[in-house]
Amino acid sequence: MTDKILLNGMEFFGHHGCSEEERKIGQIFKVDAELIFDLSISGKSDEISDTVDYVQVFEEIKRIVEGEPKKLIESVIETIAEKVLEKFPLIETIKLTLYKPAAPIADTFHGAAVSIVRSRKKFARGVKIMSILKNIKQSEVLELKNLVNYAEGQVVSKTLIQNEGVGITLFAFAKGEGISTHESKGDAIVTALDGTGEITINDKTFTLQAGETIVMPANQPHAVFGVENFKMLLVVAF
Repeated sequence: MTDKILLNGMEFFGHHGCSEEERKIGQIFKVDAELIFDLSISGKSDEISDTVDYVQVFEEIKRIVEGEPKKLIESVIETIAEKVLEKFPLIETIKLTLYKPAAPIADTFHGAAVSIVRSRKKFARGVKIMSILKNIKQSEVLELKNLVNYAEGQVVSKTLIQNEGVGITLFAFAKGEGISTHESKGDAIVTALDGTGEITINDKTFTLQAGETIVMPANQPHAVFGVENFKMLLVVAF
C-alpha cells in the first residue's frame, strides 16, 4: 500500500523527560506522521466521510503529547501509534517520528528523535488470544454491551483485538450517528448487542436488532447507522 496522508511539522508543548525539571518546565515536541491506507474510495467520492479526518488525528496526537507526562519519548510515540490505530480503523499502518529539540545534552546538538512503524499485527499461528486481548476482564461472566458506553453525538469504539489477521471491536452508536460507506479487505461479522441499527451492503439496507447477526463480505462497500442508540460487536478476519 503506497497511499498515505502526511502530517508534517506538528508542534506541541509537553512535559516528558527523565528528569523532574524536564517534566516540570516542559518543552516543544515535534511530530511527523504518515497514515497509510487506501485513498481510492475518497478520491472517487470526494467525501470526507470516506477517508480519515486528519484534523481528528491531529487532535488525538495533540492530546497525547500535551497530556500525561512520560519519562521516555519512546513511550510517548508508542502511545500515539496505539491510540491512532485503535481510533481510526481505516488506517493500516502508521509511521511516526517524534522530535525532542531541547534534549538535555550540553554540547552542540540539534535534538533527539525516535521513529517507529506500526501496523495491525498479524494473528500468527501459535499466538495465544489472551496475549493480544485487551479492555476485557478474564475469568468473569460479562455482558459485552456493558463494556462500551453511549456518548451523545458520537460513535464510541472499544478494541478487544486488533492486528493484521483479525479485529474484534465493540461499537456504541448514538442515535443518528454512523460510519459512512467504506470497504474492508476482510470478511466481517456484525452482531447487534443493543438497540436498532441499519447495515448497508452494496446499496442494500438491512435492519439489525439485538441478537441478530449479518455477514459483510470483503471488498464490498458497506456502512452502519444507528436508527436508535445501537451497540454491536464487529469481528473482521483479514
